[in-house]
Amino acid sequence: MVLSKVGTIRLVLHRPLEGTPKSCTLRRSSTGKRYVSFSCEVPEPTLLPTNALQVGIDIGLTTSATLSPGPNGEAIDNPRFLRTDEKELAKVQRKFAKTEKGTPERRKRRKPVARVHERIAFRRDNFANQTARRIVNRFGFIAIEDLEVNRMVHNHCLAKSISDASWSLFFTLLFFKAADPTGLRVRGV
Repeated sequence: MVLSKVGTIRLVLHRPLEGTPKSCTLRRSSTGKRYVSFSCEVPEPTLLPTNALQVGIDIGLTTSATLSPGPNGEAIDNPRFLRTDEKELAKVQRKFAKTEKGTPERRKRRKPVARVHERIAFRRDNFANQTARRIVNRFGFIAIEDLEVNRMVHNHCLAKSISDASWSLFFTLLFFKAADPTGLRVRGV
């Protein structure tokens, strides 16, 4: 692919472009990986008829979400990705902290720390995407509690657990997937 002011770049297309490409964004992650995202103009999809099943979702820390239908409610476990990788993260951060600032060794040790954080973020994003997709495919009407997640994170006792549960990401993905039930439009968050 050829981009103006950049030149020729090689890329792996995960799916064919849909619609007319309007802009392109190049991004380099902290681990050195490069990403290209395209914004395309796509005609508004026609919404498919939904099923009549309804669900209320209660978000929590012990369970990621509890679905309301039925006497007990179906619980979706919270995987706690940060908590499971905390020991590995602490190990690479200790090595990073021992190096002297401004040295090539410190630059080299920064990458494993970024890689652990990136892996946690990938797993968290994958879980939120899959959970939101399963809920949207299964239910026609979805009601969720109205939480001020940004304000709740200011509580220092709960901030780490709330961030690890990624409530805001889950809500955003659920809204996007419910607005486009065909799943054809992929929107980055």
